[in-house]
This record gives sequence, C-alpha cells and structure tokens, in this order.
Amino acid sequence: MKKVFNCGDINLTFQNGDFITIMSNNHHVFKCFIEDEKQIINYNNLFCFENISTIDEIKKYLKSPQKTKEYLNEFNLIEYKNTNILDLNINERIKLLILLNIIQNKKTIVINNILSLLDYEDYKLVIKILKKYSKNNIIINITNNVEESLIGNKIAIIYNNKLICFGDTLSVLNEEKTFKRLGLGLPFIIELNKYLIDYGLINTYYLSNKKLVDALWK
Repeated sequence: MKKVFNCGDINLTFQNGDFITIMSNNHHVFKCFIEDEKQIINYNNLFCFENISTIDEIKKYLKSPQKTKEYLNEFNLIEYKNTNILDLNINERIKLLILLNIIQNKKTIVINNILSLLDYEDYKLVIKILKKYSKNNIIINITNNVEESLIGNKIAIIYNNKLICFGDTLSVLNEEKTFKRLGLGLPFIIELNKYLIDYGLINTYYLSNKKLVDALWK
C-alpha cells in the first residue's frame, strides 16, 4: 500500500514497510500528514486519558484476554495493568499510547517529538516494537532530535515548510553540507563512522555501536 502526503509544495509518497524520520523545525508539520490532532502520538495527548485503569482502556479495543496479556508483556506494562492511567508516569503513558495505536490496527502511525522522553531501555524497546510493526504499515516519527534520524529506513528534512531532501537514511545522512547549512549536526555514530572511514579503519557504515565495535575488532 502506498500513501501520498501533500502539503503546499511538499509531496511525499510512503509505502508499507517505511519507518520515516521527519526532521523539522516546525512542530505542527504533522498537520501535513493527518488532520485529526487526536490521532497523533504527542505530548498533549498523554494527558487526555480517562480516569480508568490501564487494562480497562486496552479492553476498549482488544477483547482477547490472552492478546491483552501479550501486549502488556511486550511493552513491559504488565505490572501496571490495574493502575489508574492518571497515576502512570510520562514514560509509561507514552508506551500505552503507542500500544493503543497498534492494537487499533492503524495503517499509519504518526509520532510527534515524544520518543526522546522515554528512558534509555524503554526507548530501545519501543523502537524495536515500531520497527516490527512497520513491516506491514507506515510509521512517521517527527522530531528535531538528530540522533533519532537513525531509527528508520528513510529521512525527510522539512525546514520552513519546504522539503529540503528525502530518501534512504544513509543517502540523506551523507548530505553533510545540507545538515550544516541548516545548523544541524550529524548523529554521533555517523560522525564517528566518517572519521574511521577517513583513516581506513572501516570501509562502510555501521549504524549500531555493537556492529561498529565488532567491525573494528575483526
């Protein structure tokens, strides 16, 4: 399935399997991709829950007790199943909001400047889950955190409501001059890769610390 997004002069086509990072200096760029702000996973919507338990909220969309348990375990939320949502912290609410979007079988999930609020372990967990879900759907992560540019397979850079570039992750990250012109630094691991390539220590990019360390020890 392909999906075309149009907003002014911005025209982008995404398809199932795409996990797109949109780097933007406009927090409202999500309006290009979805009309109903309530459908966005963003900071404001973390405070729109009812005064009910976590499991009661999930039961609105998922009737199977076994599936409910599986999802709660997958998101490390099982211990909070009977906790009132209003008593959950920000970290737990983010995971719950993403879980709810997934169990509603949404074909496109838009996340707006919120993943960086997760603690490190939950950040890794959520990225892993989103990558799995994106295999048959579309994930759009809008952010101004350049380190998040590595998590998807495509990057779009939108500045001052203009599309600067769009393409596969590594292709875009190789446009170093573009990043500098916009006042953006490259992700640390990309900078490190470039340095090591320049010195002939590696000959290709490694986007995870483990893969990079393994390559250096070969």
